[in-house]
Amino acid sequence: MALYPILSVFLLIRVYNLPILFLPLPHIFSLPRNIGQRLDCHYLRNTDSANLSPMLLPPLHSLILPLRRFLVVESCPAEWQHFDLYLFRDAETTFYVGQSHTAFNRVWSHIYDGWKGRSLVGRFVLMNWPTALHFVVELHYSQAERFSAVGHDLNRAEQSLIGEHCPCFNETHNPNPTPLPAHYNPPTVRVRHPRNPRAMIREAGQANQQAEGSSAMQWES
Repeated sequence: MALYPILSVFLLIRVYNLPILFLPLPHIFSLPRNIGQRLDCHYLRNTDSANLSPMLLPPLHSLILPLRRFLVVESCPAEWQHFDLYLFRDAETTFYVGQSHTAFNRVWSHIYDGWKGRSLVGRFVLMNWPTALHFVVELHYSQAERFSAVGHDLNRAEQSLIGEHCPCFNETHNPNPTPLPAHYNPPTVRVRHPRNPRAMIREAGQANQQAEGSSAMQWES
C-alpha cells in the first residue's frame, strides 16, 4: 500500500478577524475541495502533524465563519458533523448559544424557522437583513479540550458558553443577558421586507462574490 509522505509543506489560509493559520500538508487532504470558498476561518488545535495520517485526522474543535459563508453551505460536510454546540454573534455581542446532536443542521433550522416565526434568533436574523450577512456563526465540539473542566458533558458545555457570553436571547442559565444593541431591530418587530430562505441564500452568495472581488482588488493594488 502506498503511504502518503508527511512533508514540511504548509498552506496559508486567509482568516476572518483572527491570526493567520498555517495547516500542515496532511490536513489539506481532509478539507472540502471548495474550502476556500466556504470559509474565512478554520483552525485546528492540539494536533501533532508528524504523527497524523491524512486518512485518520482528529476532529476539528471549532469552526468560525460569517453567516454569509454559512448560508451557501446547504448540506453538512462530513468533517463538520461532530459539532454539537453553536452560537450566533457579531463582532461584540453574542445573540444566542445552543446545542444539538448536529449543530450545523440546528443552525439551518433556526434560519428556516425564523422565516416561519418559530425561532427567535432566526427571526432576529430576518429582521436585520441584510446586516445579518455579517453576523458570525461559531460551531464547537463538546469533547474539545476547552470543555474538559465540565467533563465534556454537552449540557454543561452549553451552560459554560452561556455563562461566558451572556447572550441576548438565552433565558435558561442566563441570569444577566446582554441587552440587545439599540442599532438592531428586535425579533418582535413586523416584517417589512419579507424574504424566503432561497432569496437569503442567493443574496449571501452575491455578498460573498463582492467580498472576494474586494479582496482581489486589495491584493492587486
